[in-house]
Amino acid sequence: MTSRSANRHLRPNSTGEQSDRLQLGPCTVRVTGDTSYLSTAAGQHLAQMTVNLLARQYDVTKEIYIDVPQVPVASHVFPGCPPTSNLSTALLEWGKRIAGPEIRVLEHNLRAAPGAIIYIGAGNAGGTDLVINVTADGWRLQCSTEKRVVDANSTDTNPHGPYLAACFAAGAIFRYFIGGDPRTDLCASLWDYKQGPWDALAVGRAPSGLSLPTTYLVGAGAVGAGLAFTLAATPNISGDLIIIDPQRTEETNRNRLLSMHYDQVDRDKASLAYDLFRYTNIRAYPYVGRWPDYTADSQRRTPAPIREVERTYRYEWVLSCVDRNAHRQAIATYIPKVSIGGSTLDLTAQAAAYSMRGECECLACNHPLPHLLSTEDLTQKLASKTQQERRQWYDGHDASPQQRAAIEEFLVAPTCGSIGEQALIALGREGPTDWAVGFVSVAAAVMQSATYLRGVANGMNAILTDGSERFAWFGKANLGRSYARRNPTCDVCTSSKAQARYDGLWNHV
Repeated sequence: MTSRSANRHLRPNSTGEQSDRLQLGPCTVRVTGDTSYLSTAAGQHLAQMTVNLLARQYDVTKEIYIDVPQVPVASHVFPGCPPTSNLSTALLEWGKRIAGPEIRVLEHNLRAAPGAIIYIGAGNAGGTDLVINVTADGWRLQCSTEKRVVDANSTDTNPHGPYLAACFAAGAIFRYFIGGDPRTDLCASLWDYKQGPWDALAVGRAPSGLSLPTTYLVGAGAVGAGLAFTLAATPNISGDLIIIDPQRTEETNRNRLLSMHYDQVDRDKASLAYDLFRYTNIRAYPYVGRWPDYTADSQRRTPAPIREVERTYRYEWVLSCVDRNAHRQAIATYIPKVSIGGSTLDLTAQAAAYSMRGECECLACNHPLPHLLSTEDLTQKLASKTQQERRQWYDGHDASPQQRAAIEEFLVAPTCGSIGEQALIALGREGPTDWAVGFVSVAAAVMQSATYLRGVANGMNAILTDGSERFAWFGKANLGRSYARRNPTCDVCTSSKAQARYDGLWNHV
């Protein structure tokens, strides 16, 4: 039986494929690598995120063997945690806090015969059918099951390339252990999303030293928590970040919520994301509630200078990490100057920049509101199903045992305002729960963070001129860019009233 922790990545995806074809061999992985590279900040960011993602592959990965040197740990490698001195010990403790009792995280010994190896840095490891070679430096990354990777010779503390490299390594492990094709061969730069030989990849500008504008992170779920984690791991940046989310954690969040350790169930997601910035120069402010409620809440704990700007309804930079179109539309109606979104679909991660002007879409353009059934219609529809059909509906909406029992009671004896009716309304409003796995959500977060920091450093025009959308495809291990065109019937950006509001807010003529 699938554990609640594995619920999201062992359900069918949108193509109907199952993720439950576990291979017969040992679903165990050894994390090891080159001592010189693992002594650098880049190597340690890569190792930390690799263990982080592997330890969330519940019911897929069975054991993780840590085989790294006892070297000093660089700053910001373990966001939210106090400084630690020993990489090997830190990774063991880190993995155990995330894996809980469901995955064993062990120090490697010679008797262990892992089913796969992730080798971090230039070098070679044998003794198993699958070896994933991975390295990164700054915005650049290389991950290959086909050949050894280059000697990155890293001095860069930027975690973005290492984090995305770890996503591709963890993705190859996941596909291998569920009986899929793990082959990966990618050498690319997050700066311009182009592939090529390592020395020809774009190095880009390091984010160190950036002062961030006041920014609103709306949604601290899988993508939002990954974005917060990435920013917290980026040394020497400062600024104000307001984190907005109404939800609390539960068991099915464990497989992809980077802000959450195994035993942190029933915690506010916004507060967990806030905790990541404990040892950084970023001033974070959590708000437990929804985006529109924040704007009208007189009790919100935001510094007075920020509140003064908010009184004029100027929300200049918004990072949209919500996963429902109704929530995206709610953000778009406030006409932020800059909106950057992160999202996932099956094995594809996406980051997108949105604009009220030019050919690029705005946040509302291609995110139409869904048609929702009334409570009466939904009650009638569910009551007409068989018990087996209702179980499938509950599974698809990720209903808890308590919600199922309450709704079943409500269907027998409908009572206005009952717990069962409230549960049915909530599930109907949120809609079906999609397939989701940690490495795809984190990849979307890393790309969104990269787009944001590059926009802060170089201006958003530099982002929009070379494609408003960025993609990472894990089915074929590739990065790419594209343009999302404006919807000519959009109720927001094609409205003369909304455009006049935009001019008034941001002084455009």
